[in-house]
Amino acid sequence: MPKEIIHSSIAESNSEPVRTVVGWSREPGHVEIAVQFPHPLPRPNTRTIPEMLRAELTDPKWSGDSNYAYTLNQMIAVYADGWYCHLDRAGVNRLIRTLRKARDAAYGADA
Repeated sequence: MPKEIIHSSIAESNSEPVRTVVGWSREPGHVEIAVQFPHPLPRPNTRTIPEMLRAELTDPKWSGDSNYAYTLNQMIAVYADGWYCHLDRAGVNRLIRTLRKARDAAYGADA
């Protein structure tokens, strides 16, 4: 599957920019957009953000089968693996129109 990587123009201090990856395929005919967060470099004797979140949240509402636990696990998965969206042709066209509208409103229309 061909893909293009677009780096965010804004990065947190001491980290890489967030990447947006656009991939596509004619078979089965889809476009995928993924937002991938940079992972901090591992340091000795330190925990990753997901490990810190799990360790620090000792309130019972964050454990087990609660909605809070489900939401927390989703946030951790998005941080660790990225966020993916699959678009059909109509979705791609709407996204393009929306991005053009946002670009023109933020930066002015192209000449």
